[in-house]
Parts: sequence; C-alpha cells; structure tokens
Amino acid sequence: MRYGVCVNVKDPATVATAKQAGFDFVECDFTKLADASDDVFGSFADALEENGIRCETANCFLPGRLPLFDGHDAPETADFLKRGFARAGRLGVGIIVFGSGGARNLPENADFSACYQR
Repeated sequence: MRYGVCVNVKDPATVATAKQAGFDFVECDFTKLADASDDVFGSFADALEENGIRCETANCFLPGRLPLFDGHDAPETADFLKRGFARAGRLGVGIIVFGSGGARNLPENADFSACYQR
C-alpha cells in the first residue's frame, strides 16, 4: 500500500515535511496550482524535485468562481484548464479529483434536467 498527503502549493516546505514523514507521494489543490504565480509554481516544482517525491494527484478541480451552470464562462474556464493541465502535466499528476462543490452546485430553483443537459 502507498500513502499520500495533501500539501500546500504555496508552501513548498510542506513537500519536505511530507517526504520526511515517509509519504510515498503528495497531492495538491488543482485550483491553487493553476492560479499560482510562475514563481510560486516554480518553487513548488523545485521542492518536489529536490525532495525526490512526486505530486501524483490533485483535488479541487474547479474553483467556485467558475460555475458549471448559471454564470458559466467558457473562455475563462478554458484558460484556467489549459494553464492547470500544463502545470499538472509538468509535475506528473495522473489523477485529478473533481470535487469542486462551489462550481458544481446547482443554482437555487434550477431546472435539474436543463442543467444535466449541459
């Protein structure tokens, strides 16, 4: 069995802590990965390499600001996903957990059938 732990993209020291604690891999927040500045992303990627541990999974696929239903902004979502997938690919992330409660919540009084069709 392998064990992983979620670490903070914005705090590369959490990568070293995970490695020292004996975890086999780390997981990160996809939204924070996609939204991070280039410097923050670079520091996170460097920490993974320096500690010899991979970020194999990510959670929180879509932020609440990118709803799937009312207010959906396809171009903004596409830009977010392109940036996030490129970074996840560079790190070797193989699994992204959808989660994303804020993005997938149906609006109040929404027609479930109409939302399901999207």
